[in-house]
Formats: sequence, C-alpha cells, structure tokens
Amino acid sequence: MILSIPLIITNKKVQEVLIEEITTEISKKSEGEITVGGIDFSFFSGLILEDVTLKDPYGNLVADINKFHLDVKWRKLFRKKLIINNIILDNPTFHLITNNKGETNLQFFIDIFPKPEKKIEIPDILLELGTLQIINGDFQFDNTDRPYSKKSGFDPAHFRLKELNTDISIDYASKDSLYAHLNELSVTERNGLKLDNLSFTFGVGKKQMYINPLKIKLPSSTVLVDELSLKYDSLSQVFSTETLKKNVRITFSLKNAKVYGKDLKSLVPELENLNKPFIANGRVSYYNNNLDLHGFQATYGDNMLMKLSTTVRGI
Repeated sequence: MILSIPLIITNKKVQEVLIEEITTEISKKSEGEITVGGIDFSFFSGLILEDVTLKDPYGNLVADINKFHLDVKWRKLFRKKLIINNIILDNPTFHLITNNKGETNLQFFIDIFPKPEKKIEIPDILLELGTLQIINGDFQFDNTDRPYSKKSGFDPAHFRLKELNTDISIDYASKDSLYAHLNELSVTERNGLKLDNLSFTFGVGKKQMYINPLKIKLPSSTVLVDELSLKYDSLSQVFSTETLKKNVRITFSLKNAKVYGKDLKSLVPELENLNKPFIANGRVSYYNNNLDLHGFQATYGDNMLMKLSTTVRGI
C-alpha cells in the first residue's frame, strides 16, 4: 500500500482532484478566491502549476501567475539537505495594497494559517538553490491612505514595476550563514526609472556580511562597488541603530561610478538637464561614530567637485 502512494500522487486525474479540493477549501476559509488552471507533478520534473489566480474577498486581483515551477530533490531531505533545482515564476502579476497601519490585502489569506503557540525552531537543514527566476513580472504597490503625487516621476506610495526579471542562486544557506548570488535584476518603473541590470554576490556569517562586487547598470550610467562589508561581533548588532553606529565596522568602496542625471530624472526631475556625468571614486569606512573618507573624489564632467581624505568624528 505504501509503495503505491508515489504512483497515486503522480496520477494526473488524482492531482486535478486534489488541487480542486485544496483550492476550494482555501477559498472557503479565506472568503477570497484561489484557482489553479492546471497541475503536473512528478518526482523527476517537480511541481508545475498553471494559471494560478488569487483574489481578495471583494473580487480584486492580488496575484496572477501564468506558470509556477518548483523542482526539488526530495530524497536529500532525509540527509538534512534541501536542494531546490529551480523555482520559476513565469509572467507573474502582483498587486499589494496597504495603509498607514501596515494592513495589507493579503491579510485574508494569512489569517487562514494558524498562529504557532510558541516560537518555531528553525531546523538545522542545509539549503541549496540552483535558480530562482521571475520572468517578465509585474508588481504594483498602493498605499490607500496616501494620495497620488501631483508631481511627475516616481511616487513611493503608488508605483508599478514592469518587465521585472530576476535570477537568484544560493550556494549555501544554514541557520547562521548564507552565500548567494543575484545574477540578474532588471525592471522598468512606469514613471520612467529603468534598471538595466543589478548583480552582486552576497554573504553573511557570524562575524561579517558583504556584497562584493555590486554592479548597477542604468541606460547610460554604470556603478561598480568594489567592496561593501559589515563586520560585527554579533549579527544582532546590525539591526539596532545604536549598536550599528558604535560596534559595526562598515566599509564601502566605489570605482569609477559614472551617473548621468537623465537616468535619475524620475526620482529628481531637476537632474534631467545635466548632460555630463558625475564620476565618483574612493573608499568610505564608518566605525564607532566616526566616518573616514580615503582618497574620495567626485567630478562633474571636467570639473572637480570634491577631493579629500579626512575623518569626521562624532557622527
């Protein structure tokens, strides 16, 4: 009987009946609506869901995903290792609505899951992720308590990200460390801000966090951060303003960062008519309320705006 279970759950008809019962039950409990147009599961190719739609109790669209693919090496779980070959979201659309109290249009869905009576212990499992991809995503955000900005350009209370594409991989993740790569992030905001690509390698451990190198590409601008690191005695120091300023050593290094004003006009409209690039080089470090600038210089075109090496104390 037990040996027949894998054959049962990989049967197409059984999968369709199960997903219908699950979505019906979730819709009933949440008072919203979740539908799945198609399902395909096998232990070799993973789980594929097609035409996934989530609507709130008022019938407003929260999420719509053309195709979701999750491929996991299930047998590795017995060795305390979770290996995910890929997670792919193809043509997903999300609409997040919130207010000044922090309430969101996802609360109806969150409430169907029981709250744990005590703190959940994170299992000691090693995680590896081949790739997390979002293909041609669309994300819209609105704060209903804040009016639309009358000014042109980016509105942080009401924005929409289109043509969102990401590629993330995790080489190693455990309870106290992480080593990952953002291989690609590109997106266009509806008011004109365009990010051609953002990429970096990210690591965090018991004593250090780093992003190295960080590359930003806008239509005409390029920024290379050679080094961005935080060193600490305990990771908890990073999440407190007081200990962050006093106990965490922060280092930031720029190399030939070249930025054109027109790339940032949706954030600062006044920059649109600045035709020459801003170029910055140098190393900045901060520790124990002191800011150190090492060989830092900034130019606009052929004009030197700043060139200095100094320490500013008591910040």
